[in-house]
Amino acid sequence: MTAALLSGSLSRAQENPRTKLLVSPKSITESFSFFHPDCPGKAVQKTSISYPQGLGNDRVDSELKSIVEGWLETAKSSAEDLVAYDGDPCARDHEYFNEISFEIHKPSDSYAGILFTDLGYNGGVHGYRLYQALNFNLSTGRFVELTDLFPDPQKSLVEFFNLVYTDVCSPETKHKELPHFYGGVPCSTDGTAPLPPREFTAKVDSLETLGNMVLTTEGVTVNIGPHSAWSWADGPYVLRIPKEKVVKIGGDPVFWNGETKQSASLPGK
Repeated sequence: MTAALLSGSLSRAQENPRTKLLVSPKSITESFSFFHPDCPGKAVQKTSISYPQGLGNDRVDSELKSIVEGWLETAKSSAEDLVAYDGDPCARDHEYFNEISFEIHKPSDSYAGILFTDLGYNGGVHGYRLYQALNFNLSTGRFVELTDLFPDPQKSLVEFFNLVYTDVCSPETKHKELPHFYGGVPCSTDGTAPLPPREFTAKVDSLETLGNMVLTTEGVTVNIGPHSAWSWADGPYVLRIPKEKVVKIGGDPVFWNGETKQSASLPGK
């Protein structure tokens, strides 16, 4: 996820009433406002990021804090470029902004799925919506990898692609093709699911391969923002897959039965 705005002042609040909590950690909010030097007193960009702490594992808390700090640094470093992009900031009657909120899902006592939603505007006809899912093993403090959920990822990705195809191309939907994220494959006239694009099945590095997949109590949920799905007007693509179906396509049931599993490593480590 890319934070789209930046800052000059920092504030922190312990509770955010707009944050949806399905377990009981505290919500921290980091906020920045950027004031252009040529426009005294006028905030031309604002950033607000809420994230959880107190999930019961210090390593998870530390990783989340580090990730959010990275988003804030991205927002700061891109500030001047974004201000200059849209003409005279002092004459602008609108401000750039982005607000990142989160929701927590707990499939079992040993795992947590966190979905961040980034809503904002950085110029253009309309705003944007981005998703970032992070799944943690609360016993080890490590990220849940794609190969943790699907021990045979190549086989499971093909089965998953078929689930997406069946969902999107059913007679009840208005869509004629898969989301751009999955290659924009057209729906066939005979209802037969095509083979998934090779570039899709070749990626087995993270659950983002499937579209920001978050673990939930009921199973998993895939979240793809509007521009990565279809057009902005068509909205995001959300697919909820029950845990029974996840297991059927090769998913490990350990995430919902209360046991723990050792993840290989943190991404990039």
